[in-house]
Amino acid sequence: MARPRKPTKILQFTGAFDKNPDRAKAREHEPKDTPPIQDGAPEWMTEAEQKAWRWVIAHAHPGVLTTADSGIVELTAQLRALVVQHIADSKDRAQLRTCYNDLGMTPASRSKVSAKPQEKEENEFAAV
Repeated sequence: MARPRKPTKILQFTGAFDKNPDRAKAREHEPKDTPPIQDGAPEWMTEAEQKAWRWVIAHAHPGVLTTADSGIVELTAQLRALVVQHIADSKDRAQLRTCYNDLGMTPASRSKVSAKPQEKEENEFAAV
């Protein structure tokens, strides 16, 4: 089975595009970022799933999750609720671990996400 494609955000954070600018050109027509994901869980979720949603949002790497990630966050919250309620089977637990990996929430996947310090833009009027 082929390796899953790394998200563009992770490649940007790790500096992969700085090392190989052609990689960025191949992804320039990719959909742009959407707004950050909201803290509020969907109303259709159970109370346990909503609590799990809030946990996922609180424990995700800052600045990574956007509204486009809502689907995987919903699935992660549903699986986490099953695990917390002790009604998950081994397949549910394995799927939850995969979701955590996809969201950069395991030690191994988190090590692949590192945000560069933002450079401050010089203000041309500051020296005046």
